[in-house]
Amino acid sequence: AARKEDESLVEMSDELGFMHELLGFLEYSGQNTDAADMVDHIKRLNEIHGLGERYRAFLLEAATDEAKLKKALRVKKQLKQLKSKCSKYAQVKVPKYREQFYTSFNISSDNKKHVEVITESPYKDIEMTPQLKAAIKTLWRDNAIRNIYRRRQRFKTSQLDDSAVYMLQNMERILPKGESHSYLPSRDDIIHCRQRTLGIVEGEFKIKQQYFKIVDVAGQRGARSKWIPLFECANACLFVCSLAGYNRYLLEDKDRLRIHEAIQLFDDIVNQRALSRVPIIVFLNKADLFEKEIKNVSLQHAFPEYSGPSEDFEESVNFVKHRFHKCVQDPNRQIYMHTTCATDTKQVAKILDSVTNIVVKQQLAAANLI
Repeated sequence: AARKEDESLVEMSDELGFMHELLGFLEYSGQNTDAADMVDHIKRLNEIHGLGERYRAFLLEAATDEAKLKKALRVKKQLKQLKSKCSKYAQVKVPKYREQFYTSFNISSDNKKHVEVITESPYKDIEMTPQLKAAIKTLWRDNAIRNIYRRRQRFKTSQLDDSAVYMLQNMERILPKGESHSYLPSRDDIIHCRQRTLGIVEGEFKIKQQYFKIVDVAGQRGARSKWIPLFECANACLFVCSLAGYNRYLLEDKDRLRIHEAIQLFDDIVNQRALSRVPIIVFLNKADLFEKEIKNVSLQHAFPEYSGPSEDFEESVNFVKHRFHKCVQDPNRQIYMHTTCATDTKQVAKILDSVTNIVVKQQLAAANLI
């Protein structure tokens, strides 16, 4: 009986996940009355889930405790009543919502020709023809495409860059309008660009009469073995993690969330002997995206143990910081954490000023000057 209940709980968990999907769809499409009914249905499902756990616990103890068997039978009766209510709703309402939900992902028949234009275009040496430009503009306005993009975190194969929306919203200004069209990127255009780091890239710059050399390393799994020799001569280690990674999956592993990979990688780096005396500065980046997304997808998506308010930005960020701090084995380790939005140039300027002071202080201390 306990084994059957285990299987039932797994099915219930899957059903709850899909009901939340339908609830989000009903709210997004303005079906407020239906959404309120769905909330009540989800509450009943959660109650069934909780009662199922109690029933299972009582059953396991019933062999040696007759009182627990009686409790199990009472809980079973409650379960039967609740399941009856949920069953009626599931049979009458859910099929209609499910049909609407799946239909929302259907691209309009008029736009299917534009899909063909894009899929037939080469990925390398692409030429932005008038037909391709029109296809991109039209499809971006399609409700199904917007719906898929809004739920892109649900599709684990999605690797669309976070800056894609900015580019799509500004494509009329950016893309060529004719042979005489000239385009000069704005500062915001440049900030929203992303170039994937391959291998090891070095750069030098000057801040406040101090010269700095920064070494940017590729974060992909296959590139990490090349980092170790660089640790020996580092004055500081900048570790950049996207907060939005709680809702994104790895390119190399479509079942692993990026933030889980980042925390594991940080664990490896922060406890490296070669970096034991080097200050580590953590940038929890893309805070703006994180603040928007937790309103729709709770941090519990990545960390089920998170018990704070689902839409509370500060609580959510503090929980992530706590997870990073838990990785540090040395209680005296110097760790500096900053919540950042790389597209906010004023904020980044202040943080870089703070980072510069940390690095200079470290150099002075190493030379016994302070």
